[in-house]
Amino acid sequence: MLDQIGLVIVAPIAWQDRLESSSLADLATYPWIWTSQQCPYFAVAQRLFKNMDCEPIKAVITDQEAAIRHMVAGGVGLSIMCEEEARSAMEEGQLYVFGSRIGTLDLSLLYLKKRDQDPLVKAILGSIAKAWQQKDLWIPSEMGEAEEIV
Repeated sequence: MLDQIGLVIVAPIAWQDRLESSSLADLATYPWIWTSQQCPYFAVAQRLFKNMDCEPIKAVITDQEAAIRHMVAGGVGLSIMCEEEARSAMEEGQLYVFGSRIGTLDLSLLYLKKRDQDPLVKAILGSIAKAWQQKDLWIPSEMGEAEEIV
């Protein structure tokens, strides 16, 4: 795993006063900017509302975080965003972050085992290890065994 990405509920800044005293279940009565099943946010949102035994109002569906951010800022509805992006947008006065983190997503890289000696795969893994400064990212050695990148 490279990282864990926190997820939060975001809303139009104009709705902040109304939402501050709302429960999670109350949020289902507002329009939502939803995602398709292929988006990892979908499972988090489904689980959230299933646990509350309610169904949100799905105003629009998109998988693009930039589109979500612009639609929320434009007053279309609530949605789920990466916490880091959402907090940045909140600091810029674009949207309101409701409550605290509602879930996390694991950021990982997968590749076929038969390509573990592929120079391209090794280069990608080396670059990722440097970028994320991961000391526990493993790549295969020339002998076919795992070797830690330091």
